[in-house]
Amino acid sequence: MKQHLILSLLVAAGLFLPANFLQAQSLRNFWTTAPDSLFPHLNAGKRTELLDYVSMGVKAETKNSFNEMVTINTLTSNFMEVAICDNLLIQIKQLPSTGSDSLFCVVKTFGNQEKESTITLYDANWQTKQQLRFSPLQNIGELGNMSTEQYNQLKQLTSFYMLKATLTPIATDLILTYEAPMLSTDEKKKLNSLQKQTILKWNGETFK
Repeated sequence: MKQHLILSLLVAAGLFLPANFLQAQSLRNFWTTAPDSLFPHLNAGKRTELLDYVSMGVKAETKNSFNEMVTINTLTSNFMEVAICDNLLIQIKQLPSTGSDSLFCVVKTFGNQEKESTITLYDANWQTKQQLRFSPLQNIGELGNMSTEQYNQLKQLTSFYMLKATLTPIATDLILTYEAPMLSTDEKKKLNSLQKQTILKWNGETFK
């Protein structure tokens, strides 16, 4: 009887639970305990409702405060992607940290055709650790078959740019793509031919 009681207490404390289960619980808690100010159109009750649908094995969707459909597209032990509405996509990745606790990267991507993202690192209590910003100039390749003048003109036009960031379920990478909406169709094609793929690696503290 005593041994059974001790075993029950250990299980309740999570000591005998698989690591991926504990990680999933941590991601779940992070999602449901987010301040409503960060997701003003999807309160804690709605966020919990979505996860309950996943547990039930049914399609995880509900309505936000604007009566728009919200859907969990992907949920793993350390990654989730949620379409809050037609023009807002949320990605959350739980990342190993050089400290004692995990960090969480939250990418919010706004827009339909032209997309722009914000990238923020939080601790488990939703305290901001870093607001990440990147410049597209490091993403421009060599001249190729363009003249120096054309190349410099394109670089000037990218002074107004939109950054799209993407997290992945299977790796701890951050993928960056840039758009310059002020460019013409031909200029965009030329710029795309110059861009290098940007994949940043997680080092335990930030993406580099």
